[in-house]
Amino acid sequence: MLSLVLLAAACEHEPPPKKSAPAQPTNTAAAPANPPPNTPPPNTPPPGTPPGPPPGAAVDAGVAAPPDAPPEPTQPCLDMGTHLADVMLSEAKDPAQKAALEQDKTKIVRRAAEACTRDKWKPETLQCFAKATTTEQMQICARDLAPP
Repeated sequence: MLSLVLLAAACEHEPPPKKSAPAQPTNTAAAPANPPPNTPPPNTPPPGTPPGPPPGAAVDAGVAAPPDAPPEPTQPCLDMGTHLADVMLSEAKDPAQKAALEQDKTKIVRRAAEACTRDKWKPETLQCFAKATTTEQMQICARDLAPP
C-alpha cells in the first residue's frame, strides 16, 4: 500500500479534460438584425453581480465540495503524511531525486493523508508510521492496510 502511495505521489496526475458542450445551432431569424445599442444580451446579470453556481449544482450554506472530492484529511493523517514525506526526503541520496521529492512534498503529504482519512486508518497504524524512521519500516506498517 505504501509503495502505491509513493508511486502515486511521484506521478503527475491531471484530471481528464472536460468535455465541451456540443455546438448549438444559432437561429438568426429569432434575433434582431441590429440590436439596440447598450442593451445587454438576454439572461445577462447586471454588472457587478457575482456569478452564481452552474446550473444543476447543489448549493450549501457552508463550503460546497464536488460529490467526488476526497474527504478533508484529518490532522493525525496530515501529520503521518508529513512524516512519511520527511523520511522519504531523508533517505534520498541522489540530488535530482531529492529535488523532485522536495518539489512534490505537498502532493505526497496530501495523497497519503487523503488515503489515511478515506480508509480510516487505525490509531495503531498511525503510531507505527510515527515511530518509523525508514521507508522499509513504513512498508511494514502499511502491510495491514486494505489494498486500494
